[in-house]
Amino acid sequence: AQAEVFEVATFYHHFDVVREGEAAPPALTVRVCAGLSCELAGARELLARLPALLGREVRVLAAPCVGRRSLLGRTSVALDSE
Repeated sequence: AQAEVFEVATFYHHFDVVREGEAAPPALTVRVCAGLSCELAGARELLARLPALLGREVRVLAAPCVGRRSLLGRTSVALDSE
């Protein structure tokens, strides 16, 4: 059902819900882990520097932990399939 799809899409941070009349987000999104381990490894600085390095065509967001603690300072990249 449509309500179930909406629930899933709004629960996970990798989905964007775009309402009618709203502009779609950029096709490329980079999510930087905001977990404590990544923060200690420099995620805050990475989050501050990436927008200038990547430009306006890329959206950079802080995200909940992406679960790769063995590789601190992780990012996750999502490419819109449209």
